[in-house]
Amino acid sequence: SGSVDCTIKIWKPDATRDLMDLKPWFRPMQVIEGFNGWVNCLWAAPDILPGDTGELIVGDMSGTLSTYRTSSTIDEKGRASHSLKLLRRKRKFSALGITSVSSIPELNMIVCATNENNIRVCDALSFKFISKIENEENTTFTSIYWNPDEEELILIDKASYLYVYKHSTRKLIVKIKVQNNPMQLTLEMNTIILCGLFSVALWNIVRTRPTKEYKCHTAPVVGMYIKP
Repeated sequence: SGSVDCTIKIWKPDATRDLMDLKPWFRPMQVIEGFNGWVNCLWAAPDILPGDTGELIVGDMSGTLSTYRTSSTIDEKGRASHSLKLLRRKRKFSALGITSVSSIPELNMIVCATNENNIRVCDALSFKFISKIENEENTTFTSIYWNPDEEELILIDKASYLYVYKHSTRKLIVKIKVQNNPMQLTLEMNTIILCGLFSVALWNIVRTRPTKEYKCHTAPVVGMYIKP
């Protein structure tokens, strides 16, 4: 969790509550400091703790982009403990602040939305700039989701538009107006879930084969026969 106190807290379930048959509860196991702005966007690998390859990507409102990696230690009694250590950091990645972050692990890339009204793609190891997507409505992108199955980048912005970009061609393939003030999005079973200030909306993805239109008649078509 990130906070306006410019820190991150890593939480884990309290095992003692399981013994007492109580509802799950969480307690902080690590506090990460050193940020110059509100920590408002995080992306974590599914196996962040424990795990030797767990990773946390952080963007803050000062425009700093940081990556943390899981570090494991074993004490004298053979008990393992896990924590996150700073791997790399780039200050002023964005001049006006980062609003959302995501990762494309299979391509070794990081995607960031910024208050400069654009999406920036960079190399995950060096933070070297790769490409940029400008917002057509001249507003801020608020959430990012990478669809690995179709290699698509799904975005929403403050103007309530949903965008789908094809990574291989880097072209916009879908742009539609959705609910008012969408803040977060995710994808589950070909359904885009959008969370707004006062509601949640579901959009089904329907994929069809490519079609082509032929225009030959100069007036409306009133009859047609298809050979079986």
